[in-house]
Amino acid sequence: MIEGVKIVDKRVIRDERGAVLHMLRRDSEDYHSDFGEIYFSKIRQGIVKGWKKHLINIQRLVVPVGEVKFVLFDTRKESKTFNEVLTICLSEDNYKMLVIPPNITYAFQGISTGESLVANCSNKVFEQGESETIPVESNLIPYRWKGI
Repeated sequence: MIEGVKIVDKRVIRDERGAVLHMLRRDSEDYHSDFGEIYFSKIRQGIVKGWKKHLINIQRLVVPVGEVKFVLFDTRKESKTFNEVLTICLSEDNYKMLVIPPNITYAFQGISTGESLVANCSNKVFEQGESETIPVESNLIPYRWKGI
């Protein structure tokens, strides 16, 4: 596990009508009052988005639709887990919130048929210059995406 990254179980309430998937509650341990924005990212099967590194913002990610593989790389030289890689697949069946602190480089790939949906609740509003982007095929990250 990469230092500072959290994988938080989230509640799914299912019945014959469908499901309610919780993301964030004010009374939960992973709630922070420094709310910035919530946005959704659709991703098609086989497509990779990333690499991205936020310099200030904390990302809180869930996948309520489809299935998405996330790969994280610790670029913080002062971290106990410097240069470690973490992979995790999130979906409605593996419904968890992935909390990514600043200076962790990450990318994600749609792995289910059709489109998947990633919800991100960031602690701050995105601003130009707050993040860095690295090409998916970069040799700076010790992970190779299959099919890329």
